[in-house]
Amino acid sequence: MFLILMAALLSVFFTVFDGQLPEPAKELPEKVVLFFSNINPFSSKSDDTVTPSSRKLDDDPKRTIVLVLGINSESGKELIDGATVLSLDFSEESVNGISIPKDTFVAVPPLGFKRLSDVITLGDESKAIGAIQDLLGVKITGFVKLKAADYQTILTDQFEGIFDKDIGSDLSEADKTKIDSLITKTRSFDDIGIVPLPVKSYVVGNESYFEPIDDELEGLIERIWGIKVERVAKISVMVYNGSGIPGVAADAASKLINGGFEVIRSKNADNFDYKETEVWDYGQGSEAPQRILEILKVGKIVKKPVTQDIADVLVVIGHDYKPETQ
Repeated sequence: MFLILMAALLSVFFTVFDGQLPEPAKELPEKVVLFFSNINPFSSKSDDTVTPSSRKLDDDPKRTIVLVLGINSESGKELIDGATVLSLDFSEESVNGISIPKDTFVAVPPLGFKRLSDVITLGDESKAIGAIQDLLGVKITGFVKLKAADYQTILTDQFEGIFDKDIGSDLSEADKTKIDSLITKTRSFDDIGIVPLPVKSYVVGNESYFEPIDDELEGLIERIWGIKVERVAKISVMVYNGSGIPGVAADAASKLINGGFEVIRSKNADNFDYKETEVWDYGQGSEAPQRILEILKVGKIVKKPVTQDIADVLVVIGHDYKPETQ
C-alpha cells in the first residue's frame, strides 16, 4: 500500500525505465454525496464496479450503514470536506461510526488513488461509491449529502436532525424517519460513539496525506460492527493513453476493473504515437498480460528486462484500441 501511495503522490517524478511518462490525464468530473449502505452483518466483499440501486432499508431490517459526507463547493464542483460512516443496528438500538479524514487516500476507479477531498462527481456517483466500498469493504446503495458547515454541526450534535438540512437524497421520507428515530432514541440513553479511521500520516512538501492501515481497519469494523471484511488480492495495473484520443485510458481501465484487475493509475503516456497497444510484461511469470490482451481484444505483449515496484503490469493504449463509445 505504501508503494501505491507514493506512486500517487509522486507520479510526476515516476520514470518507467524505457522513457518518462509525465503528463497526467485529465480527471473526469465527479459528484460527491452522502451514501447509505445495507450490508450482510456477517461478511462483506469490496466491489469496485458497483453502482447505486433502489434497495431500501427494509431489505435488512436489523442493520444499515450510513456514510455521512460534508460537501464544499469550489468552481462549480463539489468536494468532500469530511466523512463519517455510521452503523445503525435497529435490533440492538445502537449507533456508532468511523470518521474518515478528507486527506485520506482512496482508490477511485479508474483514476487511481486520490485524496478523499478530490473525489469529485457531477452526475456520476459510481466512482465515489467504488472508492468508499473499496476502503471499507461494504456495499453502498443510496445517498444523501450535506453542506460542510452543516456536516460539522451534525457531528457536534451527534447526528440529531441529520436530514433537516440535507441538499439531496434518494431515501424516502419513511426511511429518513426510521433513521432519525433510531438516532434520537440512541442519544436519549447513550452517546453515539465515533472512532477515527486508523491511518498513517505522510507529509510531502506542504501537503499532508493519510494512508489507511488495512489490518487495523478490518479489525475495527469486525469489533464494533460485527462485520468480517474479506478482501481478494488483485493484480495492480497502470493504464496510459498512448494515442491521444480522449477517454481511451479510462475506457480501457473500466474494462480491466470489470475483469478483476486493480487499476491504480490512469494518465497520459510520454507521447501519443503508439500505433499498437502495449502490455508491458516484467517477466514475473504471471498470466495477467495475456488476460489483459483478451479483455482489450487488441495489442501485443512487450517484454521488459527490468521490473518496477509500482504496479504488476503497465498498459499503454495505442491507436488500435477503440473505446465502447465509438
